[in-house]
Amino acid sequence: MNGIALTGTSPENTGSAEQVTPSDENAVETSTTFSDVPEAAWYYEYVTALTKDGVINGMGDGTFAPDGTLTWAQAMKLLLCAHGDLSDVTGDAWADTAMSKAAQLGLCESVQDGSEEITRLDFCKAAARLFGLIYDGTGNAFTDCDDSAVLALANAGVINGYPDSSFGPAKALTRAEISKIIYLLTEPA
Repeated sequence: MNGIALTGTSPENTGSAEQVTPSDENAVETSTTFSDVPEAAWYYEYVTALTKDGVINGMGDGTFAPDGTLTWAQAMKLLLCAHGDLSDVTGDAWADTAMSKAAQLGLCESVQDGSEEITRLDFCKAAARLFGLIYDGTGNAFTDCDDSAVLALANAGVINGYPDSSFGPAKALTRAEISKIIYLLTEPA
């Protein structure tokens, strides 16, 4: 799976210069510097802040894989942990736990397979619902998407789409993109 090294998903996160001890069952990378996250990157602020806060971590080899995609389970785990609905979800059943909680909160179907890649549209629908963001009817739709959840996130300043005014609803959500969304949803204004 792409982007498997998310906070608390596995104890094998080693390889960073700055970490908790490997004997710690919940060992995670705590370095905020990744070889593939340059300071000039649009996602640098979000990735480094969330890494420093322990919300997300790197791949265990000093990289973050910003273009790596996420499964439903990975995305729901990050979203639910950031919102405070899950904590310390580790072990082999972390994906089932995350998907079960997401289904309970109406963020996905109760039979949703957590191993499938999540799209930008599906994640925005879950995020808007969980954070109670409602589209107020103002603002312009993207050239390829007029979904109310996407527009609610856009109006809240959480997402902004691509330079050509498109959103790419069917595209897979990346680790860089989820970092921005979660950062902007959880950081105080």
